[in-house]
Amino acid sequence: MRAALLRLVLALLLGAGAALGVLTWLEDADERAFGGAGDRVLAAVEGLRDDRVHVSDDGRPLLDEQGEAAIAAAIAERDLPIYVVVWQESRAAGYDSPNQAAEQMLHLLDEPAALVLWQGPDSSTTRTWPGHRVVFTGTDGTPVRAQPEYLGDAALRLPEWLAQLPDEPLQALQAPEARG
Repeated sequence: MRAALLRLVLALLLGAGAALGVLTWLEDADERAFGGAGDRVLAAVEGLRDDRVHVSDDGRPLLDEQGEAAIAAAIAERDLPIYVVVWQESRAAGYDSPNQAAEQMLHLLDEPAALVLWQGPDSSTTRTWPGHRVVFTGTDGTPVRAQPEYLGDAALRLPEWLAQLPDEPLQALQAPEARG
């Protein structure tokens, strides 16, 4: 009887240890997947929590306060699930690529949205919440897939791009059907 009880206690302890190990591994998976957000990304996310547009100090020459206000108003007026971050491109800012920085920000914001990371008149990226895409409206009013065209002057091009978006620009991708 004691041997059976000892085996039961041992099995429970091993099971609890394994479960704890899996939980720790899962918690660390986000850190591994997003590379650990650095100060620049964290500051941008903090700014985005106040409104949907963040211009870093080094991004201010790229977009003045009036342009920032116009972009924020265009997003807020239609309550678009869009965030915009403007900063200078950097190769030593704690992330491997602008795409990774945008994905880190979306992960930390923790809501389905699209994020435009505008790094100058010739450099930007748009990332979406996993499992979603941004759709545009064609001339006949039907949704179409298109690449954003907002390079150039941020104060001019970003509001133009936002105006082209339909009222529901974020579309969930359908899961592939299971094969039987």
